Amino acid sequence: MKRQIRLIWFLLIFSNLFSQTNSTYLYSFSFHRGFIFPHRPSLAYFINQHISEYNLECLKQLNDSSKWHLHYRFPYWGGGIYYSNLKNDLYTGKVYAIYSKVDISIWAKKKFMIHYSMATGLAYLTNHFNISDNYYNIAIGSSLNAYINFGIYYSHNIEKFRFSSGVSFTHYSNGSWKKPNLGFNIPALFINIGYHSSPPHVFNHQIKLKQNYKSFLQYDIMLSIGKRQNYPADPNHYIVNNLAFTLEKMVSNKRKWGLGMDIFYDPSIPIRHQEIPNFNQYTPYIRGGIRLSHDLILNQLSITFQTGSYVYDPFLPDGYIYSKVGLRYNINSWLRANLLLKSHFFKADVIEFGISTYHNLKNKNH
Repeated sequence: MKRQIRLIWFLLIFSNLFSQTNSTYLYSFSFHRGFIFPHRPSLAYFINQHISEYNLECLKQLNDSSKWHLHYRFPYWGGGIYYSNLKNDLYTGKVYAIYSKVDISIWAKKKFMIHYSMATGLAYLTNHFNISDNYYNIAIGSSLNAYINFGIYYSHNIEKFRFSSGVSFTHYSNGSWKKPNLGFNIPALFINIGYHSSPPHVFNHQIKLKQNYKSFLQYDIMLSIGKRQNYPADPNHYIVNNLAFTLEKMVSNKRKWGLGMDIFYDPSIPIRHQEIPNFNQYTPYIRGGIRLSHDLILNQLSITFQTGSYVYDPFLPDGYIYSKVGLRYNINSWLRANLLLKSHFFKADVIEFGISTYHNLKNKNH
């Protein structure tokens, strides 16, 4: 499973994004100071001090004005490595991560820049829940986890150097494929120093960008699969499926909105509903929902944010609201790969690996 996750991650992140010449690279180091947010009272007992995070990154500025780079004001795209000591060696240990990152300008001048970033990758935790010798760590049940980070920056350029400060939010989770999985959430303040290989390109905000798209509808039909566990005492891992129908509309060169319907098959729910769980019993369970989606389009890759409500759920174990965040990659003109994290508020439910077919109801003219 680890090999499959790594392969999908690299295919989704790095394909088609580093094909240009005359490139500007940014090499940077970040220091973060924050704390583990106790989003469950049961986490508070082993959170006793502030923690530090460190990042080393190499980003490439995408500055071909004839492509989608212009619509994102010459963004940066690349990857990095991450380290943090969670300040409790006995229970939580250390974290190492590799990730891909996109950094997008909100407003930029020659000397300063306000921008935001999104990063996703794989995190390795040295200590996690173990029933025999680490049963106090009820946050994470596996060594391998998803790494997610969001950041907002203010940067100042001095020749080729860039000095930045801002706020960040980091999350580790395994998507409930191995319990426990409350996850770690780390808000932090940070400083960053970077060096450009050549002077960066500065986007001219006076330019009126040509919206060379035509509004059209597109349908998407996805079938996904995931695996989850209910609790550490349950020896079973349950296969979860999602059949999703989505109708989407392009609203600009970089955004689209959608309305969709989900049919979920989740045999783990009847076990959770039993007062005395019978782990040898396997009962089919179906629930359905409707949702809204918003996609940020980066060439063939899109970052999707989805929120829905269950309209059919006999036991309703997770409440009415569910959400998904993830990546969608257009393999060709009709086939798409999907990697999604489904959750209920701060509680991860399952990581979905999906394949979908999509088609324009009205052909797009290039």
